[in-house]
Amino acid sequence: KSHRWQEKPEFQTQLRVLIKKYRHKITALLLGHDHLATLVHFDDLPAVVSGATHNQRNDKPVKNVQDGVNVQTAWYFPTGPYWVRLELTARPPTSRVHFINATNDQISCTATLAKGARALLDQNCFDKIN
Repeated sequence: KSHRWQEKPEFQTQLRVLIKKYRHKITALLLGHDHLATLVHFDDLPAVVSGATHNQRNDKPVKNVQDGVNVQTAWYFPTGPYWVRLELTARPPTSRVHFINATNDQISCTATLAKGARALLDQNCFDKIN
């Protein structure tokens, strides 16, 4: 079954208020169980979706405005099993996410995350994915 964010509008509305209030403290949203491997920006907030190792969804990249929020796909892989590895380092404090193809354990896309900023994609995100 396909799930849309509109299924629980009260939850979404309340969560958006908290996210907006504390955006300056948030590096990224890490999401799972969506049967999709993608990195989406909600305005400047990166949302990393991992959960595409079983019954992958066949979605398409998005670029639109939803309830006053610019929603744009930064990286997306439409088919195949993927998972995400989060990498944290203390010096300098950085966060990186690696989208890993579960069939060959190869990294297909790496993004650097910084508090209060859009994700920065490495060159491998733009290379052809096998």
